Amino acid sequence: MMDSEQTCMFFIDDSNIWIEAQKFRVRGNTHMPAIIDSDRDPRLRINIGKLLHELGQGRERVWSFLYGSRPPPNDSVWEAFKRKKFQVKIFDRSFGGKEKEVDNAMSADIAEMATELRVESKYSDKARQKMEQTVFVVVSGDRDMLPAVRKVLTNGIAVEVWAWRSNISNGYLQLSSTEARIEVRLLDDIFTKIFFTNFRSTRKAPPDCTKSIVLVFAEAVQDYDAICDLVNTQGRIFYMRKTPVETELIIEFKNDLDLGKAIGNLQNLLGSVATVIDWPQYTTRHNNTVTPIFDTGNMFMPIAEDGNLAETELPGPLIVPFHSSLPTGEMDALQERDVTNIGRSVDGDSHSVPLAVDQPDASQAGDADGWVKVVRHDQAYKHFRKNNQERHCTYGIRCAKRGQCSSKHTNQERTMFQDPDNARVDFAKWKTQPCNYGDSSCYKTRERCPYFHTNEEAWCMRCHCEGHSMLDCYFVQEQEKESLRKIRAMTEKDAMPGRAMGRRNK
Repeated sequence: MMDSEQTCMFFIDDSNIWIEAQKFRVRGNTHMPAIIDSDRDPRLRINIGKLLHELGQGRERVWSFLYGSRPPPNDSVWEAFKRKKFQVKIFDRSFGGKEKEVDNAMSADIAEMATELRVESKYSDKARQKMEQTVFVVVSGDRDMLPAVRKVLTNGIAVEVWAWRSNISNGYLQLSSTEARIEVRLLDDIFTKIFFTNFRSTRKAPPDCTKSIVLVFAEAVQDYDAICDLVNTQGRIFYMRKTPVETELIIEFKNDLDLGKAIGNLQNLLGSVATVIDWPQYTTRHNNTVTPIFDTGNMFMPIAEDGNLAETELPGPLIVPFHSSLPTGEMDALQERDVTNIGRSVDGDSHSVPLAVDQPDASQAGDADGWVKVVRHDQAYKHFRKNNQERHCTYGIRCAKRGQCSSKHTNQERTMFQDPDNARVDFAKWKTQPCNYGDSSCYKTRERCPYFHTNEEAWCMRCHCEGHSMLDCYFVQEQEKESLRKIRAMTEKDAMPGRAMGRRNK
């Protein structure tokens, strides 16, 4: 039972409450539609004041701690908790992106605070009364906190555990059935009170024309949230953008979708309240010469894995209105125009990508319906691929793709790759193991045998040098060398004269 004379100590796991809330949102319920194109809702926001009000229920709050991994520089949630007099404890993630030290630090603080209260209560009646009126509010359902919670209960202190139904450990439920001083509560029940959805876009870049539609109203929009709630029933992540015109509202979807189907569904939903149009129609309303798609389309050009701009053709496709009435000089200038791409490669150099406008002939003018298809090409990427095809493969005979890479290989190497006897050979380990049969018993020549016969032709997989094996490598630890010796001894013992593993006899 809650008592207004009680005092609370808050221990909040940021990842537990925040990430699980985003997952809870996409599942939907009777009060909000489910999201079908994402497993988390990044638009979700938390009202910290209401969160503390719901957890505290009018009780005095003393020590409060927030634990989590290092947030991005523009994350304002942590600063908001600091203003609420929380002690924020941030830990760096591992190189693999996993959380480290968060649960351990939270468990240690819970046990430490409980022990301090217990020790103080032995020497003072006031401290004992304080301990009896203190409640530890733990916002986490992780099982890692269970030993610390048991420690608090052992010291005679009450505990409230707040967690999501989807990730709360059964250990807390079992403990609450046998221990009267612990109470388990679900964050699911107060979700609508402490969380809200921010539909407004914070991106400074122009909208993605392949994922955006525009709502045109007869009068100025007064309640943007009500409109967004209607669009939200479609079950897709989207963001709202205001325009200088008060009767227009841009809806930009996060993921790819069938815009034609989305426009039809929204038009049926809004009815006569608004007209739903696509991006080309919207740009034509404000500019009858060259659509803004032509100016901003390159800003969303994908970047390849090697850091260069990928050669692609926009879905949709990317189109600009073709006006035969334009003067010849202006049309020529339009065809030769270059649009600078803001995407940058690994070395930080920007690329300029020319857009080629193909004018339809007279016979196709009616089919094109006044629109011209624009295709972009990245000449730098083509040049890179051409140069790569003229270079010799850096791995040579040890090419893991068996010559199917984009680089050149010698005729001897390709012959080895295509040899049926080498069908089961791992060329990435070519000449890394000794031949158990030597020159006298091996039916292959030294050049064609995948194993080395002398140290001069051996290849070390640790330092990538020829002339010694891993057993003789300076960079291999002695313990690892001993393991390699045992493996080789077992291989030599199992080998039989005149027969080699993975090879055919003469």
